[in-house]
Amino acid sequence: MNKILHIIYLLFLPGILCAQIGNFSQFYSTSQLLNPAMTGLEIDYYFGLNYRSQWRGQGEPTNAQHFACSLPIFFTQGNFEQHKGGLGLSVFNQQAGMDRVYKSTAIQVSAAYNLNLDKFSTQMISFGMQAGWHQNRMDYGNIITGSMYDPFTGQVNPNASPSIDMADLNNQVNVPLVNLGIMYYLNPKSTGRRHRYSMFGGFAASTLNRPNATLYKETDGYRLPITYKVHGGIDLRSRDADMFFSPNFLIRHEDGLTQYNLGAYYTYQIERNHREKTFFHATLGMWYRLGDSFIFSAGFIRNALSVAFSYDLNINNIRYNTSGGGAAEISIAYRILKERKVKRFSTPLM
Repeated sequence: MNKILHIIYLLFLPGILCAQIGNFSQFYSTSQLLNPAMTGLEIDYYFGLNYRSQWRGQGEPTNAQHFACSLPIFFTQGNFEQHKGGLGLSVFNQQAGMDRVYKSTAIQVSAAYNLNLDKFSTQMISFGMQAGWHQNRMDYGNIITGSMYDPFTGQVNPNASPSIDMADLNNQVNVPLVNLGIMYYLNPKSTGRRHRYSMFGGFAASTLNRPNATLYKETDGYRLPITYKVHGGIDLRSRDADMFFSPNFLIRHEDGLTQYNLGAYYTYQIERNHREKTFFHATLGMWYRLGDSFIFSAGFIRNALSVAFSYDLNINNIRYNTSGGGAAEISIAYRILKERKVKRFSTPLM
């Protein structure tokens, strides 16, 4: 029964799968998917990988991978260097269903411009734009529908005809994507005073062009809804900067449905060598996705390398169809550091 439900889900909701590009639990480690304006906040050369696997109880799990890199842009005026924005590349891939019958790929490029609100860059607004291409693909040769199951034995009859006319379906569909975002960032520490906090907030809108992403051969097919995201947080540090506490939130609205994510990260400095300018931090986190799951995470930052692992513990009804299994996710990031310090505008993206 789970297999039948899974195929129905894949055939009739391809637009939903497409609209949820980049729906990772570690959303700040996939910042270009969260908000293109965050491309302008990264001062280092950044390279990141993410992998997510979920719904293992339904047979083969749904897997998603993401790669991103970003290049900061600086301008020099006299003896002063100012961070004016950044360029980024994001590649997303997803496979779902038995024998990976459904595949989704998206490639997007981002550009962001930073507007400093004072001479010390303590306050900044970043404007981001993102454009790209997205493809949905379905392998109908491996599709099994309900009509192909024998009602008495429950076994698949390979000679039975599927209940869906495959002639009404496309094997793949390619659509353009257009996304916009804005970020506000406050960091009083950049004045050189002993402030122990920073904060940020952002708004993003994805698939503004509302492309027709359905696999059905219809003139007026399913057009992707615009996805709205509001997110933000505050970073609190101890007097000696050995400990950080970072409460964050994400509100995501799409096609009449709203998702709420609330949680926090706790980071502790285990080792720091001021002479060699090296550091080692451990990070723990807990999140609650309202009505859906609890998310637990752990990771570390060692100089230019950061690694984090998270697990979604489902509390909604889907857990009964997945044998209680949640979603596992891992992120790995490497930076060519401009400054030997932990970046604190978000966590674990540092």
